[in-house]
Amino acid sequence: MLPILRTSRLARPVLTRWGFDPFEDIERFATRAFGEDGVMPVRVDFREDANSYFLEVDVPGFAKEDLEVTLEDGVLTVSGERKHEALQEGENILHSERLVGRFSRGVRLPDQVKDDTVSAELKNGVLTVTVSKADEVKPRRIEVKSN
Repeated sequence: MLPILRTSRLARPVLTRWGFDPFEDIERFATRAFGEDGVMPVRVDFREDANSYFLEVDVPGFAKEDLEVTLEDGVLTVSGERKHEALQEGENILHSERLVGRFSRGVRLPDQVKDDTVSAELKNGVLTVTVSKADEVKPRRIEVKSN
């Protein structure tokens, strides 16, 4: 994992006096590429329908054995790790841009859920986690009666 280098806060006022801070763009790029504190970033979509919540996580190149999904105290967490591939004897890495390391992403579910109905499916580099809503939070139609 690559460390994220930060510029000295003492140097910043001198650089920004002229309205130019070359390190700001580097920091912004490094944070987007490697996440805060060098943790691998993952992109997620969180959506719902009348019956379920869906968390979709982009995890290209991950095998299902490298991923873990947990639901605890209303927080749905997806974590995983990508390791360097083992080199064959006589092989050398000439250039590498693929991220390796751990990630963990948690989403607090807004309402009560059925803990025993959580499912996860990995397809085409996207992990989809489905959690059913508890019956008491599902919208229901109330019939209007007249006399």
